[in-house]
Amino acid sequence: MRPDHIRLSPEDDVAIALSELPAGASIAGITLTMPVPRGHKIALHPIAAGAPVRRYGQIIGQAGCDIAAGEHVHVQNLGMSRHALDHVFDADLRPLPAPAEARTFQGYRRADARTTIWGC
Repeated sequence: MRPDHIRLSPEDDVAIALSELPAGASIAGITLTMPVPRGHKIALHPIAAGAPVRRYGQIIGQAGCDIAAGEHVHVQNLGMSRHALDHVFDADLRPLPAPAEARTFQGYRRADARTTIWGC
């Protein structure tokens, strides 16, 4: 079965609709209060007016009014305002897991750092 939404980060306040979703549809344990177009945001929990709204684990705006769980989040209830930002470089940096196996390619590296693939 194809998923109907995606949540990009565990810290996100919104999910993204992967298809047109009708009012009354259920996603992530919540019921949509209105239709939500494909690619648009859905509140995953109640969000108070003025609270930051996160997508990708980052603040994308502030709630312009109280937003109920299951409500379409868009220009009618999401805006920008001044908020304190802490621009910490690499704050969420996580080491990549080690590759399961060594990777190779059928080619060679030239002295000037270019690569050539066999047969090309």
